[in-house]
Amino acid sequence: MLVLKRDRGESIRIGDDIVITIADAYHSGYGIICVTLGIDAPGWPESERTKKLMKGDSFRIGDNIVIQFVSTRNFQYDKIHVAVGIDAPANYDVYRDEIYQEILEERQNQRGVEPWIKEKPLKQFIPWKKPQKHLMRNETT
Repeated sequence: MLVLKRDRGESIRIGDDIVITIADAYHSGYGIICVTLGIDAPGWPESERTKKLMKGDSFRIGDNIVIQFVSTRNFQYDKIHVAVGIDAPANYDVYRDEIYQEILEERQNQRGVEPWIKEKPLKQFIPWKKPQKHLMRNETT
């Protein structure tokens, strides 16, 4: 699971079609207790475009993407830092929205460039990929 920290109004992109936005967070004197996420995904029902989650709650998008409200840190009244966990298959790229926008701009700028340059990967924007099971250590305690 990839965990990204986002503030109110910031988004996460999953693939090219799915956008998760931190809409709001509610708190008590002990910290954040509930977060509202905005969801924009193909086929997602209009009635469920926002979801309220308590810490540890999760939901699915389709059959293979799981979104979870993991935790918060450094809560201030003007900023809310929410950690959102994303469990997606390796064929889905996961980006912070501002990085995704930079990638789109870079691709648009490369359209007029010679073909051999177009094919080079954008090394500075390597997305997180789920580790392969055969590469993970199997620890028993």
